[in-house]
Amino acid sequence: MTVFQDAGAPAEQAGADRSRVDLDAAIEQITQALNLAERHPLSPEQRAVLDCLLARSGGAIDGPWAGAIAAIWANPQASFLDLLTLAQLNPQQDLTGRQLLGVRLEGCDLSGANLQRVNLRGSQLCDADLSGADLAEARLAGADLSGALLSDVNLTKADLHKASLALANLSGANLSGANLSGANLSRVNFHRAIVTGAVLGNNEGLTAEDYQQLVANGAIGDLHETESGG
Repeated sequence: MTVFQDAGAPAEQAGADRSRVDLDAAIEQITQALNLAERHPLSPEQRAVLDCLLARSGGAIDGPWAGAIAAIWANPQASFLDLLTLAQLNPQQDLTGRQLLGVRLEGCDLSGANLQRVNLRGSQLCDADLSGADLAEARLAGADLSGALLSDVNLTKADLHKASLALANLSGANLSGANLSGANLSRVNFHRAIVTGAVLGNNEGLTAEDYQQLVANGAIGDLHETESGG
């Protein structure tokens, strides 16, 4: 069996924790091992699904996994969810802790998905349905979540630094310990949200009234660093 191994990790650790794998090195090895021509740079969606597939396969790139890898390679224009389908991956279960940097997920339905510790920095999630999803300790810095449905989502200790949450519905969400500094909070619905220990500051669109209510509910911040949206 051909197995991708992180050159910097002991062999016994290969496939155990794909989040630390050098994906570029994996792509190079896969290209050579499976004779796949990289005629174009892989899209963020292809790279993300490949990372998920390597986690699922334990690093194996041949046998039944070779066909899935080839399908990912052959579809540079496919959406993230379509690529997951081609790779026979389950978006509800197979994204935990994965590297999904810069992927486009506008309007996607990921409600109830296990997205703990997922890296979605710079990703496009506007109008996505993430209701009831588990995003504990997720990295969402710079992500666009404008208009997203985030009701009852778990964002405990999530990093939302400089993310856009404008018009997002966070009703019933758990934001305990989340980093919201620099986030756009214009017209966000915080009804019933748990904000204990959530960090505010330099928040575009957050009114003084909303700020005071969030702090009263346990959020941490400096009013002078919050940009009032009027």
